[in-house]
Amino acid sequence: MAVSLYASTEETTNRNRVCRLILGPCTHQLQDQNRVAPHNFSFTIKMCIKNLPRLTVAQRNIILPSTGTYTGNYTDFDISLLYILLRKISSIPPHTNSWGNDPHPSDKSLSANIEWIRIYRNECAHSTATALSNTEFTLIWSKIKDIVIELDGYLNNSRKYELEVDFLRHETMDPTLSKSFHDQLQKQAIEDQMTREIVERLEKQMKKNMQSISHNVRVLQEIEIQNWEVEDAMFHENHNFPNVWKKVTSIPFTVLTGIPGSGKSATARHIALKLQRRGYELVPVTEIREIYVYYNVQKAQVFVVDDVVGIFGMQKNKFHELIDYEKIIKNPHNSKTMVLTTCRLSVFNELLCMKSFITTDSNVINLDDEENSLTADDKIKMLIKHNITPFPTEALSKTSPMFPFLCKLYSTDNRIQQLGISFFKRPLKCLFSEIEKMKLHNGLQYCALVLCMLCNNRLSRQILDNAQTLPQSSRKIIFKNCDIAVSTDHDQIEKALRRMEGTYTTKSTDYFKFIHYSIFEVVAYSYGKSFPEHILQFLSCGYLMAKVAICPGKPKQPNHLPGNFKGTEQACKLCMKENEIGTKETLDKEWRVLLHSDMIPALAKRFYKEIKSLELYDVFSCKTLKNAQVAEAFTTLLQQKTYQEIKSVFLAKQTDLGKLLSPREISFQDKQEFV
Repeated sequence: MAVSLYASTEETTNRNRVCRLILGPCTHQLQDQNRVAPHNFSFTIKMCIKNLPRLTVAQRNIILPSTGTYTGNYTDFDISLLYILLRKISSIPPHTNSWGNDPHPSDKSLSANIEWIRIYRNECAHSTATALSNTEFTLIWSKIKDIVIELDGYLNNSRKYELEVDFLRHETMDPTLSKSFHDQLQKQAIEDQMTREIVERLEKQMKKNMQSISHNVRVLQEIEIQNWEVEDAMFHENHNFPNVWKKVTSIPFTVLTGIPGSGKSATARHIALKLQRRGYELVPVTEIREIYVYYNVQKAQVFVVDDVVGIFGMQKNKFHELIDYEKIIKNPHNSKTMVLTTCRLSVFNELLCMKSFITTDSNVINLDDEENSLTADDKIKMLIKHNITPFPTEALSKTSPMFPFLCKLYSTDNRIQQLGISFFKRPLKCLFSEIEKMKLHNGLQYCALVLCMLCNNRLSRQILDNAQTLPQSSRKIIFKNCDIAVSTDHDQIEKALRRMEGTYTTKSTDYFKFIHYSIFEVVAYSYGKSFPEHILQFLSCGYLMAKVAICPGKPKQPNHLPGNFKGTEQACKLCMKENEIGTKETLDKEWRVLLHSDMIPALAKRFYKEIKSLELYDVFSCKTLKNAQVAEAFTTLLQQKTYQEIKSVFLAKQTDLGKLLSPREISFQDKQEFV
């Protein structure tokens, strides 16, 4: 058998042995150098937090957990975090050349030796060489050993780590394990460099006169941008990205559209981050009106707005808002200002009859069209970037258009990886299967996802504790439905969400949300097919209008019981046929929560409630309202109301026109249907 070019040699082992030395004794020495006692650590950090700007989200979560305080003993701190803490809170005097610079060769101070460890860590991590000659190895090993001896002296630990260095010098190295040491160092160095760049950029911006964005708001935006940068490391510029870039940078307003998971948000953020590196101020916003608030005519700015007119369907108030700000969006005073927006393809199709500037071809990039669809080569490169072994080219041609999102999910979940190529071909079916397994075997995690879904994709400890958002009585029923103890502590729910971070959930500034809306929809379907009353009670009007339908079958008896998830629960055969799980995957029309006839009166009550809130577009454009049974139930409900109630809802003068249908923005056909 031929010897592989990548087989372990004495020289590659030399390189990995040095990495192990830095991750082992050198890291442990820095942990021991921390001069703050563990029981005083949290208090000290809170007092010095303003002096700690160079922290990644992961580092900040370690030393300042969202609940409770840090209770460890520093063993989970890596070199990057230890260097920051020793420099900022341990009162160690700087060396003669100051922190952050190469020390003088003759400087043997504590800070100089700490600095040298950081430098050697970076050199090992950033080096492209896969091997060290014996001469190079002997030289660098000798230098690091001298540093270890010096630090042992400061620790007065009877040569504890010097002896460990001697042991590692001759210990047998496992090839697979040894490579992991280099990978760990490289990961630390990359995160450290990204943080440095973010902080340097933030420091420059803070020196400028930030009239348009307050300091507090900007700090939150920077945290979000930092999260984007971490995720952007996995972004692949496909074959047509140069043309996308050229189009986006030549116009002030762009709509990126496509099905869920096609990479709309990732592409918008990647473009915005590239513009930021070219001097633009990146401003993430959630509503179009925020552009007017943060707009600065003296700066080149790029604004990013996800799901600009709604997620599950077009929200009339968001559409009106976009029209209201058309002038500043299309013709900004600063010609360099750009607005990048995303919009689900199903929602975008709703906008076509409006004939507004939003759907003008010159402003639209469809990631699913022939020009932008991923090629087999794009998919292979995307898999490699996510450290996934590529599948055969023939198999890749049959994968879901959600491919970009699926790569991210596949790379972070071992259980999903066991599904292989089938996950990329039928992702929602596979996700549903995994959620169902979680329901049976990990009720706590399933309940955490259900609560996040019922709170409309936003869950935090504060929300859990708020009885108005989620009444105690409803919470107990939900716990029973998920087969967990009604006395389950909110800390356990939060910990469950944290364990799923990066796979099913992600952490925003102060709350958890689903990593993607497709998972929200699958969880809603999983729970809603057994307990549709909670879907009707808690989920947004937009979701109900888009994802709730009437089952043509009769209700199955007996009625559903809390905690009973056996079989297909209340979904009768007609329901399952209606959803056609496993035979198609239309992404927007599938995964509907189907209601039996006994739930129709509750749906009619929800319709009436939304009408009272002036959500007229969502209600009267809903196809479910045209169902004969629903229409009859709605009519019966109206007949039970007093004249004064009917008058106040339908005949009284309304001053809030934001949610009402506008003749100039709806086609004649839609007007006829509404009438």
